[in-house]
Formats: sequence, structure tokens, C-alpha cells
Amino acid sequence: MDECRPLSTGAADLVRLLVDNGADVNAIGTEAGGDVCSPLWWAAMAVHCGEVGGLELATLLVNKGAAVNAVGTDGEGNASTPLSWAAYRGKSGGLELAKLLVEKGADVNAVGTTDRAGEECTSLWLAAMAAGAYTRPRFRKT
Repeated sequence: MDECRPLSTGAADLVRLLVDNGADVNAIGTEAGGDVCSPLWWAAMAVHCGEVGGLELATLLVNKGAAVNAVGTDGEGNASTPLSWAAYRGKSGGLELAKLLVEKGADVNAVGTTDRAGEECTSLWLAAMAAGAYTRPRFRKT
């Protein structure tokens, strides 16, 4: 679930041009690596990766009616939502994106899967893991 790619310079401007001219903000596509997802899923991934312009792009798509609960899958079949990407080891912009998505009705209890053998997870689980709360206690033998 952690596949960062650089955001193209001018991506938000290009998306704005396309959307303003009737492009479907909820169109689903499949890329060569097998990711099946919406434009908002990609934008949320850009925010997760700390890409400059990712939050602007995600905000634009949400404000144009992108489905905030659209589920995308990576090439290995792991399912996630834009909120999952905002919560998962979030970089700068993750909190802002999460607030926007929740405000627009994102399901905070949506269950996805991780790249760790397809384990189920929620955005809360991912946020806690990102905060370092996902560590197994180590007990000393007495």
C-alpha cells in the first residue's frame, strides 16, 4: 500500500481544465501496475507521499463532486479509500485531507486491506500505526 510516485508539475491545473470541461471526477481507471482507482484515490496517494500540489488536487476533486468513499485497489488487490491514504503514515497535508473527506461524508469505519498479507484495517488503525501505536509489546521473561 505504500507506492509513492512523483506528482507531475501542473497536474492540478490540468485536472482543473479537464473537470471544467466535463471530465467525470469519478471515472475509474486501471494503470499498468494493476491499480484500479479513481482520480481522488490518486490525489490522496499524492498527499500521503508528501507531494506538493496533492492536497490542492484532492480538494479540487472533492469540491467538484468526487466520491469520497470510492474504493481503489492496488496491483496486489489491497483495497483502500482516500481516507485510508490520508491516515496511512501521512505526510504534510494528511490531516487537512482527512478533515475535508470526513466533512464531506467519508466513512471513518470503512474496512480496507493492507499489504501485510491482506490484513483488514480501518483508517483509525492506519493512523494509530502511523503514530507509532502499532508496536507489539515485548515482555521480559522472569
